[in-house]
Amino acid sequence: MNTIKIAILFTVLFFLALTSCNKYEDGPFLSFVSRNERVANTWKMDKAIENGVDVTSRYDRYVVTLTKSGSASLTAHFTLLSLEYDYVTNGTWNFTSNDDKLELNYENDLVDATYVILKLKEKELWLRQENTELELHLAPE
Repeated sequence: MNTIKIAILFTVLFFLALTSCNKYEDGPFLSFVSRNERVANTWKMDKAIENGVDVTSRYDRYVVTLTKSGSASLTAHFTLLSLEYDYVTNGTWNFTSNDDKLELNYENDLVDATYVILKLKEKELWLRQENTELELHLAPE
């Protein structure tokens, strides 16, 4: 009888531990890869949604590179009056709010932002800009 109680206790504790592993709203449920390793990548815009409207075309030429050591770079390709140019700014990134948010701090303060992390997988990074309705879905370049 004691063996059955112990088995039930371990089963309950196992399922409680699994349910607490889901850190982000959209997942992953469980990952054996550290958050730093998952966020470190060169990311391109896969989808952008603001107030329920698809605004991907405004961001489809942005590339964000995040390294394990905490450095960040943003490259945006623009066309203006038939001239094409790349805008590049460098900076840092870090997790804040108990790793629930991703803070980007660039040399150009106009593009600094803090994002709520919705999903953080090796091949998917979903963010919602803090205090806005802008949601960004990024994929590896």
